[in-house]
Amino acid sequence: MFDVEKLPLPACRPTGLLTMIQRATDASLVQSLGVQPILVQGIGRNPKQWEGRVYFDLEDPEQPTVRLRSWISGKRAPQWNQVLSLTVLIRTKIKKPGVMIEPELEVVGIQESGQVASSRDELRKKFIAAINAKKLVVADIFLKEMPKVILVTNQGGEADRDIQSQLVGYRDLLAWEIQSVRMTEPQSVSTTLKDVLGKVGQVDLVVLARGGGEGIAALDHEQVLQAASARAVPLVTAIGHANDHTILDDIADFSLAVPSMVGKWLAEQLEMKARRQADSKRLSGLKLEEELKKLQGEMVAVGKARVEEQKALLQLQTDWGALVDRVNNLSQNRSLWRTGALVAWVFIGGWIAGKILGWW
Repeated sequence: MFDVEKLPLPACRPTGLLTMIQRATDASLVQSLGVQPILVQGIGRNPKQWEGRVYFDLEDPEQPTVRLRSWISGKRAPQWNQVLSLTVLIRTKIKKPGVMIEPELEVVGIQESGQVASSRDELRKKFIAAINAKKLVVADIFLKEMPKVILVTNQGGEADRDIQSQLVGYRDLLAWEIQSVRMTEPQSVSTTLKDVLGKVGQVDLVVLARGGGEGIAALDHEQVLQAASARAVPLVTAIGHANDHTILDDIADFSLAVPSMVGKWLAEQLEMKARRQADSKRLSGLKLEEELKKLQGEMVAVGKARVEEQKALLQLQTDWGALVDRVNNLSQNRSLWRTGALVAWVFIGGWIAGKILGWW
């Protein structure tokens, strides 16, 4: 057995080792790979015993879909589902010149880290609270005048072009930004998600989209799931093919079956927003028209009231004039009556005086 601690080469991950193997198309180089011991770190998965060997998959901690078939002689085997540092010899077969190969790793030394790596079922249980948590309301962001949306997608991917083509005619209703990441590297994805999902007030929605193929399992890495679980901004996912499903999909606030649906879905939301705005303007116009009619009616009523007031005032003036004339006439009549009465008293007085004096 080789002593892991005395190896001259630094440890690599299965992804780097696989790349090196795939580039070694020359037969002599392939043969040399099986001579020099290499230190590789990965997670031991799916052990099976057969004919005196223990076969297992060495999974890349950063890219869970990358696994190298490995074996160790005898019954000694490491604790599975944990990070292992293995001293290996590469065993390969060239199918035909220039075409590689089905590599296998012969394990000649083991060093266990004690870092237990969660299985998919264990991860689901670990994040069940995030899966069952109340989702953020995605539809509400489209009520804003100019919602800010960030698309997290593959570097050099076609998702952005596909989405942009479906949003023609709606760009004045949406602010759009692209964040390109290495979707097969959990560290890259989790770092980006932590950043954009924490920008409350600056970002209204984050859409994570990537196509199918190798590397999807990287999105179910614990780092990625933790970043998504701690979000303060709504998250929509569109991952892989229609039959692909990740734990990240379950944690997200909304999930689309495939990336090609993102543009259509956004366009539908923006179309509904445009309709709501048009309806709002129409209703505002109708309401304004109703208010104008109401005001006109009130003005007509006020005008009628003013006319009636003028009529009443004229009538009052007429009645007042008649009353003044009547009072004046009455005063004149009273003066004549007083004069007549005085003359009568004078005549009566004269008559009585004449009687007394014997004038009559």
